[in-house]
Amino acid sequence: DTNTPDSEEHYRKHVFFPVMDRVVAEMERRFSDDDSKPILKSIAACHPDSTDFLDMDVLRPMIEAYKVDHTASLGSQIDVCKLLIAKALVKPTEMLDVVSLLKPPAGFPDLRRLLQLALTVPVANVAAERSFSSMRTIRTYVRSAMKEERLSGIAILNVESEVASQVDVDKVVNIF
Repeated sequence: DTNTPDSEEHYRKHVFFPVMDRVVAEMERRFSDDDSKPILKSIAACHPDSTDFLDMDVLRPMIEAYKVDHTASLGSQIDVCKLLIAKALVKPTEMLDVVSLLKPPAGFPDLRRLLQLALTVPVANVAAERSFSSMRTIRTYVRSAMKEERLSGIAILNVESEVASQVDVDKVVNIF
């Protein structure tokens, strides 16, 4: 029958091309010149290897977006932090190293909050997007053929695929 596509052609049209279209669209959305880019630059400026490390002009979009500088002393906190780094025996190589260098914590409330935001914001967004993406993928294939409990279980397996890949499937099958 000439109307029935072979599996490779069917896969290409119904899986590969839609996935590639989605990847391209997401890349354009995430890396285009829009309002989120200054915040991404601000996050990058929190890393000690950045050429803009703790530059107030670069940090400003993040400071304003998250309302970090409550006491208008962030500039002073940054100046003291840079002095601490200059005098440190071991130079920080990661943002977390910079946070651990800021002692006492009460002396750097705004800078610690800014660095904590820089450490957590991207991770939180990626995890949430991955969960929704996984759910969308799973739901597409099994649309209404499964109950909520099974869908939830499969979604967890998909999101936690690294842990799931370590499970011995034969043992699980033998238990059931």
